[in-house]
Amino acid sequence: MNRKTAPLIAFLLTAVILAGCGKKSEDPEAIHYGLVTDSAGITNGAVSELSAGMELAAQAKACRTQIYPAASNSEDALREAFDAAAGDNVKYVLCQGEVMEKPLGKAQAAHKKSKYILFDGIPVNSSGKTAEIRNNTMCVIFDKPSMGFLVGYAVVKEGLRTVGYMTGTVDDEDGIAYQTGFLNGIGYAQQVMGLEAGSVKILREYAGTENLSPLRKMDADALYDAGAEMIVTDIEAFIPAIEIAASSHSRHAAAIGFDPGSGTVVLAATENHEGVAEWILNKVEADSKAFMGGDILNAGVAENGVRLRVDYSALTTFTDTDMQHVLEAMAGGNAGVTAGGAESGDSNENASAGGLTSAGAAVSIQDLAPVTPDPNAGLGAGTPAAAQTASEAEAAEEGTDA
Repeated sequence: MNRKTAPLIAFLLTAVILAGCGKKSEDPEAIHYGLVTDSAGITNGAVSELSAGMELAAQAKACRTQIYPAASNSEDALREAFDAAAGDNVKYVLCQGEVMEKPLGKAQAAHKKSKYILFDGIPVNSSGKTAEIRNNTMCVIFDKPSMGFLVGYAVVKEGLRTVGYMTGTVDDEDGIAYQTGFLNGIGYAQQVMGLEAGSVKILREYAGTENLSPLRKMDADALYDAGAEMIVTDIEAFIPAIEIAASSHSRHAAAIGFDPGSGTVVLAATENHEGVAEWILNKVEADSKAFMGGDILNAGVAENGVRLRVDYSALTTFTDTDMQHVLEAMAGGNAGVTAGGAESGDSNENASAGGLTSAGAAVSIQDLAPVTPDPNAGLGAGTPAAAQTASEAEAAEEGTDA
C-alpha cells in the first residue's frame, strides 16, 4: 500500500462499516431488524425460531436487532410494542401468530415507513374482519402440500407399507392440500424405490371434525387394529389421542407442525420459521423489490420453509441424507410436489384431493368410517364401521341394482 492509496482505502472501509445493514443507513447503532412478541417473549417455539433466523441474517450484514415484548397480551399493549419499534425506526419488523393480526392491522397504517412481515396470520381490522394487506406488509404461510409430501415419502422410505391417515373433514382446504402432498410423496417414493403402484396401502378416515374427544382415540385404535403400522394426521388436536393409541399398540405416529417429543411420534413435518426468516431478510437486503408488500408468501422448500424433523425421532431407515435428497428433488421440481401440478387426465376416485400426480393418484386407499357414539351408552361408546374400498362400494351398488 502506497501513501496515495492508503487514504482512499481507509475511507472506503469506513464507509462500509457505517453502511452496516442496508445501503442507506449510515448509523451503525440503528436497529435494522425488530421482532414484536406477546408478553411471553421468545419462549414460544415459532417466535424463538424467528428470532434465530433474524439474528443469522443480522450477523451476515453486521446489523443491530431488537426484541419488543408486549407488556401484556392485550391489544393496546401489543400495539404499543409496534409503536416502540416504529419509534426506533426499525426497517423490518417481524411478528407471528393470530394474536398479532389486529394490532398489526393498525400498525401497518400508522407506521408507513416500517416494513412488516407477519408469519401465520393475516391483518384484521378493529371489527375482526380481514383487512387489506398494505404495501408495507407481507404475510407468510407455510406450504401444506410440501409438508405432506415429506411425510409420505419418509414413511415409504422407512419401509412401512400399511399407513393410517386420520384427518378432519372432506372439504377442508388445508386438509386437502396436505393430503395431496402426502399421496404424491408416497407415489414418488414408490417410483424411486422401484415398487409397484399400490404397494403402499392407505387406511384413511375422515373424523368429520377437528376437535379432540375420546372418540379420536377409538378411531386410532380402529386404524391400528385394521393393520396400520403408523397413523399420520394433519390435525394437531388429534395427536394426544393418536399417541395414546400408538403406545398401547406398540406402533408409531406421524404429525404435522409438531415437534416429536416422545417415542411414538416418529417424525413430523414442521414449519421452518427460522429458515424462512433468514431467507426473506437476506433476499430483501439484496434486492428491496423482493419485499412482497401487499401479498402472501406460501413458503415451501425453495424458500427453506419446511423440514422433516428426524434428528431425534425413532426412525431407523430414513436418514438425514434421504431427507436432503428428497428436498433437492422437490426444490428442483422433479418430484411433482406442487398442489397445482396434476397431470392432464389424472383421476383417482378414492382421493378427495386435487393436484395429484399420476404417481399420487395410483396410491391405494381404503376408507374407514369414524367411530360413532352410542347415545345410550355415553360419549366413549361406539363401534367402528366396516371399511370398504370404492370398488367394493361400486360392486355392492351394482348388485343392489341387479
